[in-house]
Amino acid sequence: MPAQSDILNRIPRFKDAWLPFYRSILENSHAPRWNAQCGDRLIEKDIPALNDFVTSLGRTENGHWSDEQQDRWRRKFSLLSPWIRSALETSAPTMMQREDLRLRMHEIVPLNADLNRLVLNPTSGTTGMPVEVPNDPVGVATYQPLILEALGRHGVSLDLQGKMAAVQICSQRDTMTYGTVHSFYEGAGFAKINIPPGGEESILRHWRHTDDIRAFLESTAPRFLTGDPFAFRIMMDYAIQYRPAAVLSTAATLSDDLRAAMAEYFHCPVVDFYSSNETGPVACSCPQHPDRFHFLSSDIHCEVLDESGNRTDGEGNLVLTGGRNPMLPLYRYNTGDPVRLIRE
Repeated sequence: MPAQSDILNRIPRFKDAWLPFYRSILENSHAPRWNAQCGDRLIEKDIPALNDFVTSLGRTENGHWSDEQQDRWRRKFSLLSPWIRSALETSAPTMMQREDLRLRMHEIVPLNADLNRLVLNPTSGTTGMPVEVPNDPVGVATYQPLILEALGRHGVSLDLQGKMAAVQICSQRDTMTYGTVHSFYEGAGFAKINIPPGGEESILRHWRHTDDIRAFLESTAPRFLTGDPFAFRIMMDYAIQYRPAAVLSTAATLSDDLRAAMAEYFHCPVVDFYSSNETGPVACSCPQHPDRFHFLSSDIHCEVLDESGNRTDGEGNLVLTGGRNPMLPLYRYNTGDPVRLIRE
């Protein structure tokens, strides 16, 4: 159990009333071998902005800004981001590429960014090209309401206060594992655990007993599970039984066959989530048509470009502008993901 000063450093809004529940996560007799500590780092002045963001959800989202909205965004960030100013001054259309994030991040980050609150999230995505994505506590905290928005669209409404909100399932040889509480949701719990492939020997490097994974999930009772499709496949292969209210799949493509298998195994809605460290959450699968996705919020403008870089109403690469990460304004960021956009 971390010292009180360490808790407040990571969770400044921590309340003494949350301590027993926080301890019950970290000191659970079935817990994994924790190897990291984590907290939301939110302070009181962050809360109005987060409340405003939550209020903005649920409005009509179609991934399209009016010309006036696009002009307003460009004018703002042309003054704040040297990279965007340069892109707007060139005569040829310019797209932000992943390589720009890797090599020219110092030109993209706004000049007025508060680097004292910097949060870095290293990622290689699906390209293998490592990038350290900058963010701040408010930008990171927007993930939770977007997840709840996605679950709500699938008919899953959750009371999280003082309860275990979620457990993130990973399946890697080694990764960070930790337990924490979210101050924006009044001490709701969260844990990241690892279920490594490779059988019992691999499991015992991360857990004290092979049955501890199931026992930890049952004793903490997370309302929903998150993870990538591979991690859920491994969890199912190990026959680890737990029935949450929902399962949220992200980070990689979820095949139709695996989605159907997960729905049968977990006996709950399976929500596919389109998100990346660079963009944050963008869209979630449709409850009626799981192979289609709906935009989650109105703070992102999308384009679809063909192989020649021209806008198309058909299939092409998804290009995004905007977002809620104050450290990383995306201007025509080429995700490299092939999509077909339907506005309806």
